[in-house]
Amino acid sequence: MMDIKEFINQEKPIPRSSKLDPYRSDILELHRLGYNLNQILKFLESNKLVISKPALQRFIKARLADQVSDASLIQEKQVITKPEQHASLESIDDEVARRPSWASKTPLSELI
Repeated sequence: MMDIKEFINQEKPIPRSSKLDPYRSDILELHRLGYNLNQILKFLESNKLVISKPALQRFIKARLADQVSDASLIQEKQVITKPEQHASLESIDDEVARRPSWASKTPLSELI
């Protein structure tokens, strides 16, 4: 019987790939510009690539999710050099003043 460590040593993961990957930027750009799935399918067919509508929909959804996670990772790694560059570093008074009328006006530091 093989344990997981042996398996990992013997097998390397196969990266996710799709026949749509060469058209990724074009597909996402058309989607961003408001083209519907049928129009994007027509573009792909003009490039001799025929896929189903659900497959295209899954591809777009997965790649948009990748972009969001990539953007959040980039945002987490940014270094704050000036206090005014980050909203969480504003004064407590500004934070309390911007709360909706139904929210408590008590600073969070007093609630904890």
